[in-house]
Formats: sequence, C-alpha cells, structure tokens
Amino acid sequence: MALHAECLSASEVMATGSHDCSLLASPVESEDDQELRRTVSGARPRRFTWLIAGAALVALLAAACYVWHGPGPRQGSRYAQQAWAATAGGGQAVQEQSAGGNVGNAAEEQGSTGEGLASDGLAGYGQAGQENSRLGSFLVIGDWGYDAHVHGDGHHNAPMGAQCQKAIAQKMHEVMESLGDVKFVINVGDSFYPNGVKDKSDWQWDAKWRQIYSEKLRSVPWYSVYGNHDYIGDPCACGNGPKQCAQIHNDTSNLDYFYMPDLNWFREHPELGLEVIALDTNQYEYGWDEYAVKHHACPPSCKYTPCEETCEWNLKYRAMDAFKLFRERSATSTAKNLIVFSHYPTDFFKAVPEFLDGLRDNSRHHVEYFAGHRHSTDQWSGVSIEPNNQWLVGGGGGWECGTSEQGFVVGEIDLNQKISTHAVLVDPMTCCGKSGKYVNYERDYKGPKTPTCKVH
Repeated sequence: MALHAECLSASEVMATGSHDCSLLASPVESEDDQELRRTVSGARPRRFTWLIAGAALVALLAAACYVWHGPGPRQGSRYAQQAWAATAGGGQAVQEQSAGGNVGNAAEEQGSTGEGLASDGLAGYGQAGQENSRLGSFLVIGDWGYDAHVHGDGHHNAPMGAQCQKAIAQKMHEVMESLGDVKFVINVGDSFYPNGVKDKSDWQWDAKWRQIYSEKLRSVPWYSVYGNHDYIGDPCACGNGPKQCAQIHNDTSNLDYFYMPDLNWFREHPELGLEVIALDTNQYEYGWDEYAVKHHACPPSCKYTPCEETCEWNLKYRAMDAFKLFRERSATSTAKNLIVFSHYPTDFFKAVPEFLDGLRDNSRHHVEYFAGHRHSTDQWSGVSIEPNNQWLVGGGGGWECGTSEQGFVVGEIDLNQKISTHAVLVDPMTCCGKSGKYVNYERDYKGPKTPTCKVH
C-alpha cells in the first residue's frame, strides 16, 4: 500500500488550530503492491524491505513538513513568536526575557520601599527582548534648569556646577536607549533657573534644555508643570489665563517645547492603562512650614514678580482648580493607574489633608505621585501616601544638593498594567563635590515669619 504525507491546508489550520502533518494511507493498491502480494517466492523478505523503505520515506516527508510549517505560535501572540524565533539561537531570547522580568520585579519591590537605587543607572537594562515584557516606560525629573550665574550658594545647602545637570542628562539618555520603550518624560518644574522664560523665543530653551538633553530624550513629549522659579519672569504670573503663559503648549506634533496644554491638565493613555494628571500647586510654596501655613504666608516667589497681588490671586485660584481637577479625574477616570504630579512634595500639603487622603485612596486606581522643589531624589523625605506611591524628584542638578541623592526616576508598566518605579542616581562627587550620603537641609526648620498674604 502506497504511503504519503500531507499537511493541513491553510483553511484547515485556521479551523483546527493545528499545524501537524498527517500520515495518510492510500486506499488503492499500486501495481507493485499487487505483484508483491501475488508472488510467493521471496515474498516476506521483499515485503519487509518495502516496509522499511516506506517508513523511511514517511519519516523524511514528516520532517520536511514540520520544518516548512512548523509548530510555530498562533497569530497574535508576540511572546510566543519571540520564543519561537529564539529556537534558532538555542532559546536565548526566552531566557533573556525571563531575566528581564525578574529585574522588573526587583525594581518594583525596591521602588515601593525606596531602597535599591541604581547608582550606575544601567543595572538590569539592555537585555534583549526585555522591552517586550512591558507596555512601556517613562522617566521623571525636576529642578534641572541650571544657571551658571544664579544657583545654590552653599550657605544652607551644598552648591553645584553645570556638570551635575549634564551628568544626569547623559545618564537619562543611556537609560532611555537601554529601555527602548520610553513613552514620555514627566517634568515637575523649575525648568529654567532663576526666573523662568519670557516667551517661546527665549534663549534658555536652547541653552538649558535643547543643548543639554539629547535629541533622543526630546523625541517624546515632556509632560510639564510650572515650578515657583518658572513663574518669576514669566508673563504667566500676571496674566489672566494660559494664553499669557510662555511654557503653555498643546501641539503634540511639535516637540520643540514641553507639552503643557493648560496650567492644570490631564491626558489619558489607555494603551498603557494610565492617566496623567498635572497640577499647579504653587500656592503651597510655604506649605511645609506650619507657622507659615497657620498665618497664611504668601508664596514668596510672587514678591519677585512685577504684580505681587495679582500673582497671589492667580496662584490661589490655580491651586483650587488643581484640587478640583484631581477630585474629578479620581472619580471619573477609568484608568487603572493615575500618574499625578506637581512641583511640591507630599509634606507641603499638611494643610490640605483631603488632598493627601485622595492620593492615598486606592479603591479605584493605583496612584503614583511625583514632585520636586526640595533638591533630592528620594522616597523618605515626604509624607507617605501608602498603599500608593510617592517620589521626590527634585534632584535634577539645577540648583543645589539638598541631599547626596541627585538623579531621576524610571517608571515601568508591565503587561498587567502594573507600575514599578526606581531611582537612577549619579555620583554625588560629580554633583556636590563630596562623596557619601548626607542631608543638607533641616526638616523641622520653621522658616521666616513671612508677611501675611494680601489675598485670603
């Protein structure tokens, strides 16, 4: 009986999901088979020989069919496709992807406790296929717009030079290349020390941003808010709306400027399982000082603007708008995660306990809160919002060394839309001229007895 091999047709594969080859027996005997059956002399040896030859032919055809069609992955499973492609290299991509997943888990555990900071910035990065174990990633930085003429004087905190911002920018570039899937950068403000920019043609856009951060880093949107220094020389302090603000920019196709469509704004990323919420809370510049809060102290930056009282009014109502937006988006957003950021860390909102309660609420969303102003990159100096997560990201290299922890934060979004975060720090010797861990600010400092605000 003649034997032959067949593979399922394309339509049969779609219907059954099988790629197997089937060995089929022909129901019609060939003339050779009939002759063999009729021959008495030497029938058994000849039949045995034919069976051996037929079996060999079947094995050969089955192997050829397996190689041609393969047991490859079903369409739509990119992880199975990567695993199948890796078989040519002995499964290397599968092993590396698994290793990448382990690194991500470690980073998540470390980020939740503020431990395990990657000082070299590249630990666990750059493994083949690791980006395929995530939906994406993002970077977070603040307080970075270094000015050679006006910066920390070293009286209270350690001064720094231009090399700190540049070192952090270089490390960001390296990490972004290693990650391979950065979707945006969160910028928590104080982008242009000491007094912000006047308009879109201000020279500082080039000198302090475009010439410091690589073209690759600026190839994704920089989601931004104003810091207190950004307000001082910006028409935004005295204007009656975002149209007067030099940093406001809502054209997502033009990456020559930050993305900041309004002073308080949000943007949904359903493909990442998150929503970004940006808040202008500059009213709380003195929020950390219990005495100042109790006596309605003014945001001190308004004193350096040409419109002190108007500035106070603006910042007051912009903060009210910020909290309103946060409440609304917390109640209505369908995103699994909320990435919330403003210029001020959690300990500046002791006078607004309902805002802190909202940041802690994980009944509808997981919340990641990022802020700057204090010049450190840590999780220990702010007020906890557990079970959610908060970071101080003010160690961007722009003003001074509040602590030895200068750098930025990396966020990674896994396939289950779970966010893990960790810090990447540069050598404190590069930024602050001394090594080792240290803190250069007094956390219980009550501050000056500032004049009461003109606006209540």
